[in-house]
Amino acid sequence: MGGGLGGGGLMMGGGLGGGGLMGGGGVEPLSRAIFVKGVHPQTTHEELVTEVGGAGPLESIRINHERGEALVAFVSAYDAGALLASKASVKLHDQTAELSWGKAKPIPPELADAISAGATRNLQLVPLPAATELAALNAVFSQFGPIESIRVLRQTATGYINFCNVEAAVAAHKRYADGATGRDLCPSLPADAPEASAPVQVTFSSPARNSRPGGGGGAGGGRGGGG
Repeated sequence: MGGGLGGGGLMMGGGLGGGGLMGGGGVEPLSRAIFVKGVHPQTTHEELVTEVGGAGPLESIRINHERGEALVAFVSAYDAGALLASKASVKLHDQTAELSWGKAKPIPPELADAISAGATRNLQLVPLPAATELAALNAVFSQFGPIESIRVLRQTATGYINFCNVEAAVAAHKRYADGATGRDLCPSLPADAPEASAPVQVTFSSPARNSRPGGGGGAGGGRGGGG
C-alpha cells in the first residue's frame, strides 16, 4: 500500500539527523539495508518490493515520497549484497532509481528470535467468510502497522496480508495467536450468521505463497510482493 514516511527522510551520508535513516558513504561494505535514491512519487511499497524483493526475505520497507527515497532492509545482509551484485538501479514508473548500501538498526533480539522461529512479514488467513472485503481486512490489520498489499482468493477462502515490516506481522499474529473469528475479520457479518463465530487461522506465510497469482483482488495494487 502507498503512504511514505513522515518527516526526517532517508538520508545519504552524514548522520541520522532529523530521525532519518542513513545510506551511502561511510556504511560498512556489507549491510542488510539497501538505500534507494530517485524513487518516483507514485511508487507503492508493492512496486518497490517487486523490483528488489526477489533477492531474499525482507525485514522492512520504508518510502519517503517527498524526498524520493526508500530504505529496504533484508533479514540477511547476504541477500542485500546479492541484490547490489545483480543490479545498480531499478525502474519505477519509467524513472531510474539508484541502489546503494544503506544502514539499518540491528534487529531487536525478540524480533530476531521470532524470525528464527519462522516469522515473516506475510500472514495467511483461512478460511475467510465469503463476504470478506479488502477494505475490512485493511481496517482490521492496518492498526498493527503499514501494509504493502492484501489479497483474497475467493475460490479457496484464503486471505494474504503483506505488511511493510516483520514487526507489524508479529504483532498481528500475536493478537490472533489463538485464532480469529469470521466476524473479527468481517465485522459486517450478522452476529447470528454461521460464519460469524467460525474460527479463522492466522499463520505466517512465505513471500512466494503470498505473491502467487490467483483469483481475487489486492489492496494497493493487486498481488503481494516478492520479499
